Amino acid sequence: MLARMRPGGVGARLVAVRELWQNPALRRAELAWGGFHAAEWASLVALSVVAFESNGAGAVGLVLFARMVPSALVAPFVAVVGDRYRRERILIVVHVVRTLACLGAAVALAVDANIAVVYVLAVLAAVPLAAHRPSHLALTPLLVRTPRELAASNVAALTFESGAVLLGPALAALLLAVSGPAAVFAACAVISFLSFVAIAGVRPAMAVEAPAERIGVLHELREGARSLAGNRPVRLVVSLFGSQAFVRGALNVMLVVVAIDVLDMGESGVGILTAAFGVGGILGATAGVSLVGRGRLGRPFQLSLAGWGLPLVILAAWPESWVAVLCLALSGLANSLLDVAGFTIMQENADERVIGRIFGLFELVVIATVGTGSLLAPVAIDLLGSRGALVAAGGLLVGLAALASRSLGRIDDEAEIRVAELELLRRTSIFAPLPYAALRRLTASLGEARAGSGEEIVRQGATGDFVYVIEQGRASVSRDGEFLRELGPDDVFGEIALILDVPRTATVTATEPVVLRTLAREPFLAAVTGNQLSHDELRRIVAARTPTELAAAPR
Repeated sequence: MLARMRPGGVGARLVAVRELWQNPALRRAELAWGGFHAAEWASLVALSVVAFESNGAGAVGLVLFARMVPSALVAPFVAVVGDRYRRERILIVVHVVRTLACLGAAVALAVDANIAVVYVLAVLAAVPLAAHRPSHLALTPLLVRTPRELAASNVAALTFESGAVLLGPALAALLLAVSGPAAVFAACAVISFLSFVAIAGVRPAMAVEAPAERIGVLHELREGARSLAGNRPVRLVVSLFGSQAFVRGALNVMLVVVAIDVLDMGESGVGILTAAFGVGGILGATAGVSLVGRGRLGRPFQLSLAGWGLPLVILAAWPESWVAVLCLALSGLANSLLDVAGFTIMQENADERVIGRIFGLFELVVIATVGTGSLLAPVAIDLLGSRGALVAAGGLLVGLAALASRSLGRIDDEAEIRVAELELLRRTSIFAPLPYAALRRLTASLGEARAGSGEEIVRQGATGDFVYVIEQGRASVSRDGEFLRELGPDDVFGEIALILDVPRTATVTATEPVVLRTLAREPFLAAVTGNQLSHDELRRIVAARTPTELAAAPR
């Protein structure tokens, strides 16, 4: 029975995924996410085949690099736009552009237009990459209701993405076998239109406030870059994601060479191997349920990064078709776990006010490294051979995972503290009604204070700058030397002075050693006055206390 489930058990995690699916906005967002990736992978297979048949492996690498350049150029602007405008509306534009570009490529191939026209349209279809992932990942914290649901949303996203990596290339392989690349691009246009329909129905319950004053794109971008550079957990995860994206870009080229020249699987072999990666991704997304509700995600991220690269080394040592399918499935499994862990770490540690810019800069890193990997892969193949290039690519990720061990362990230690702070705020009557995104922002502003037995924490008549939440211990409230009440764990005090902008109306003294969490005036008022349920609770408290307390307040 649910009542007997451990909070971190598999049953509870499955319940979290089920609850997520009952969230209509999240359900639509995840379906649109899956459709975007299905169209991306199907069109990538078709484009790779067109380029390889035209000019060989060099052309594949050049075209895959070229399609990333416009995305890289627009990524900085998208990073700013993601914090200025509603993210679901940005995603609508993304799917419309993808639909029109894929439809144009299908028509160009059908009428046997110049191959350059196809390349240009394929590049246009890739431009939305810069906006899609940042906007989606920045939108989901506004749609979720609990920390557990946030991790579950990433599991769902990876399930759909991995399914897309399977179904997109499989659809491409089928259409290439019975028709040709034009049919693949036409199918991508249909999928992209359905994704547009799904995201058009998303309405977040909470919207991010746009800056009151537009201070310029470059200034806002620098602000986001400083936030990213100064955020150690996010900076580390983005750097390691960049290395994985570099290998992924190189693998996009290597798979064409391995499938056609090394394994002799033909053109459809490219789709088969890519689909094998997708099968592993689905299994990994299913296994990702084990990460839901888990605060410590640094170690899973480390193991997944190593697990991404090691199968490539095995494939190089044992180049058989069935081994290739198995190894790519293992890399796909690790890829899903890597994304669930990494995205959740970033969402939990990024400031909501700049999270769009952080994910935009993250996407810029991914685009740049994928493009660089695609461009350098033919060089690596020429210098090391296809098998040597696979060893170099896979070994890079294994080595980086080992080097990052200590830093990822520190992320886990900090995550446990943050989860405890969130749970503390949720146990209070004032903060419990706040949405998860607001609570997460408040934890970043929490301080800590301690007081010994008999020590005054606040004094009647003093200026009030902080609200206090008791984490451990007990305290007494008195006014003019007369005892009023006792406070214990999870109780909040000091809010009246901040709400009404008056001096402290009572003295609070520790009756035993206490551990307190402190919250300054500005973040406190911004959070609780901006939420109707929390504001109602404040009004109730004020109505219950102020008649006598205000009378005692110094004027």
